[in-house]
Amino acid sequence: MTEKTTSTGVNSAASQPDACNLVQFKTPGVLNARLLHVLQCSLDPAVVLARFHEELTSFLHQGGIQFKEAGVDAPIQVGRSGRCRLIYQLNLADEQLGEIAISRGKPFRDDEIRLAEEALGVVLYPLRNACLYQRALAMSREDALTGLGNRQAMEQSISRELELAQRHDDSVAVILIDVDEFKQINDTYGHQAGDRVLVGVADILRSCARGSDLLFRYAGDEFVVAMSRTTRAGAMAAASRIRQAAEHGEISFENLELPVRLSLGVAVARPGEAIDTVFRRADRALYDAKRAGRNQAVMSVAR
Repeated sequence: MTEKTTSTGVNSAASQPDACNLVQFKTPGVLNARLLHVLQCSLDPAVVLARFHEELTSFLHQGGIQFKEAGVDAPIQVGRSGRCRLIYQLNLADEQLGEIAISRGKPFRDDEIRLAEEALGVVLYPLRNACLYQRALAMSREDALTGLGNRQAMEQSISRELELAQRHDDSVAVILIDVDEFKQINDTYGHQAGDRVLVGVADILRSCARGSDLLFRYAGDEFVVAMSRTTRAGAMAAASRIRQAAEHGEISFENLELPVRLSLGVAVARPGEAIDTVFRRADRALYDAKRAGRNQAVMSVAR
């Protein structure tokens, strides 16, 4: 198996000293100019890698490329992975971009390794720019306090879920959640305690959610869970799990254990129903839960 680990721009365990210079972006030539032009046409890392794979195949026989971005669990795989691999840690100054592996079924020759490293020197900056852009895009859709999706992300995501559900004759449930007596928590213990409660509720939602569920902080102390392919009974069962998890747990703040209670309104989208209509029904159900004494889940009924 050919497996080579080096650090871009740093002469680490590389077996060939000149390879280090190549990866330090000293890569002249028409081929590299063309490659750079192709790679700068997208800010999607998957697209950048797909184009890199396509261009690399034109002058170096290889089966596949896998990229693992630092801090991201799921790698991007392009092509078919082989048993012989060239593995590189991609670093820029003190920034670790991730790990990239070029693979195929037979070992790489020394001249092919040099070609691969030249190409890596070209792909590094476009790949870094694409990763930075996607991180910024993700942050713009994320609530800064809880890490859940924000309202903008919610509206886009749930609208898309409703379109898919209608196309495939599936159902989508929306659970609107409100923290009971949240103002009293802020007034009694301070806003830092209130923030800790919001973070704690977000953690409860994560612990109760399925992998396919979408979680959002809607506004203030209101949260939303969107569940695809979920019946009324399934949505109510999920709402009950969330409510009980909050009721039977306590959220710690400094030396205090803060009891948290939740009211939940549940609505399952009807065929062709717009997102605004679904939310109005969930909001009415939430109001009914509050009016009935709080700390309960109420299903929206036809009116």
